[in-house]
Amino acid sequence: MLRSEPTDPSRALGRFVACALGAALLVYGAARVAPQLPLEPHWAFVVAYSAVTLEILALSWAAPRLSPLRSALVCALPLLGWVALAQLSASARTAALLTLTLGSVAALLGSALGARIERPGQLAAVALVSAIADLWSVFDPSAPSARFAEQALARPDQLALFALPFPVLGTPLIPAVIGAGDVVFAALYVAAFRAHGLSVRRVLLALTGGFALGLVGLLVTLQPLPLLPLLGAAVVASDPAARSLSAREWRTVIGVSAALVLAIALRLSR
Repeated sequence: MLRSEPTDPSRALGRFVACALGAALLVYGAARVAPQLPLEPHWAFVVAYSAVTLEILALSWAAPRLSPLRSALVCALPLLGWVALAQLSASARTAALLTLTLGSVAALLGSALGARIERPGQLAAVALVSAIADLWSVFDPSAPSARFAEQALARPDQLALFALPFPVLGTPLIPAVIGAGDVVFAALYVAAFRAHGLSVRRVLLALTGGFALGLVGLLVTLQPLPLLPLLGAAVVASDPAARSLSAREWRTVIGVSAALVLAIALRLSR
């Protein structure tokens, strides 16, 4: 377990707010200096991806476990700010605000869901089903992730409201880097490990490995890739408790997954 994890709700919320503000300030500062820091494009992307990964891990670690009512109240202001960012140009200020609002809401949502997982073995089911859904969402041209990626590439001067942005050093561009769904699931895994007394350090290292594999895949293919399969596999592999389902439960999970794959295959064949 990581040390210095405050149990007092007010301290935990304060820690989370500090992480969210820190992420926003990082994006703002980087965006202001990015045009004056020329860097080879591949390395510039590595910097942007690594920075957003760090933001996600920090928000996932800091996200407090709140009651549904308190979560709704905490998310209310960020959600209003997120809606207000629609169709705005990707300036340093708006990118920082998007990081603050979207990052906060996604991490709090993931933490609330993860804390309510009844047994750690259920994470294997979460990982498998989310991986299949993410693969479909990225590779089906009509699916949400594929459409968002296409829109982001077509209009790099505008914010993509469902992904955390970061500036590309050497340019004024602030593109979308990692989607909000990946933030939700990273926070979910961390919250579930914490709720069941598993090592938070271990799950953070596993998530880091999953994001790193995703970065390698992006650099090799130069195409949008689903991260949830990598994150889920890394988390489930990191601790035996995260895959401790009975034989009967595994059969159910595999059956549901097979049905999802079949449904997706039928959709893509039309």
